[in-house]
Amino acid sequence: MLRYFFRTLVLLWAITFSSVVFAKSNVSILIFGASNYPAEDDVLPNAEEDAKLIKRLFSRMGYNALTYLNADIYETRRGIARFIKSIKSKDIDIAIVYFAGHGVQVDGKNYLLARDAQDIKTLYDIKRYSVEVGQLTEKLVEAGASTSLMFLDACRNNPFFLTAGSQQRGFARIPIDDLPDSANYTPSSDSAYIPRGIGISYSTQPGEFASDGSGRNSPYAKAIYDTISDPLSFNLNIKLSELLAEVEKKVLVQTGGIQRPWSVTRIENDVPLIPDTN
Repeated sequence: MLRYFFRTLVLLWAITFSSVVFAKSNVSILIFGASNYPAEDDVLPNAEEDAKLIKRLFSRMGYNALTYLNADIYETRRGIARFIKSIKSKDIDIAIVYFAGHGVQVDGKNYLLARDAQDIKTLYDIKRYSVEVGQLTEKLVEAGASTSLMFLDACRNNPFFLTAGSQQRGFARIPIDDLPDSANYTPSSDSAYIPRGIGISYSTQPGEFASDGSGRNSPYAKAIYDTISDPLSFNLNIKLSELLAEVEKKVLVQTGGIQRPWSVTRIENDVPLIPDTN
């Protein structure tokens, strides 16, 4: 009994200490989880739970992440606008975005579909109900965060089939050569490249589908949670490269080598995910 009491004290101390340390960091977090798509075949049972899991992780670290569950496209775009505005007004250094839901690629561009996406047959339909990843990176650069990291837990399956546009399974590969620098970067219609200071982690390789998971959470969301958190404390000093490598390893183990996360980054200084500002 006494042993249990001391373990509980240690746990409470670790959580409290971690919250105080992290809350001093200049970080803003945006989370989306879309499960309840209109068509029965489109429903993703775990996406909403994955968003809740990631929200719970950051909440334990002292952050109130801006979170949208089963948001329609209007709410999704309004949420992004609110997030971008907060980065600008609070002079945020690190921006983190997590999205769980359906994602598709068309003509080499990647789209995150809002909960109300339905009757998708043309590229116009895709754009009507989605946020294009390249445009989101542009908004993050314009907002001024020095480091932005996106976790895209999408491509779990692709129930949408277009009658126009070049559509392929999974997400498209983003080239990493000749990428524009954020210092002289201006938005353009060509969003195939990512600017300096941006990192994107995908739940699976380009052109492949990701598992929704047989339990309550996807392998990717669980790997992120387990990598940063443990029963007594947080991995306070984990760097981005270490985080992404460990998430990849955990997902490979969980899926028996079938699913391998993939990332592309222009974060040149390998900083901790959330720096200790003490």
